[in-house]
Amino acid sequence: MKEIKSFPFTDQLSTFPQRRYVIVERPDGIFSITEQYLYQSSDEDGQIYSEGWASLGADGIYLDAASAIREVQRLIEVTGQDIDPFESGLI
Repeated sequence: MKEIKSFPFTDQLSTFPQRRYVIVERPDGIFSITEQYLYQSSDEDGQIYSEGWASLGADGIYLDAASAIREVQRLIEVTGQDIDPFESGLI
């Protein structure tokens, strides 16, 4: 899937608080929203040896990216997530 736009946010109640909603375009041309979290694996000394974004799965089917973006904005508003408007491109 091709990543179109991401909306980083923080979920303080989660084990993995750094999260983002990502608008993706599927191979069939349809758009979906996936929630991802940032994971880090470290050794006993605290040295990070692996990190990356893991997906919780795609949700919804949208005919265009604009519709998916509106849905992400609605999700952010409803859940009250702490989103960075500069990082997400909202400002």
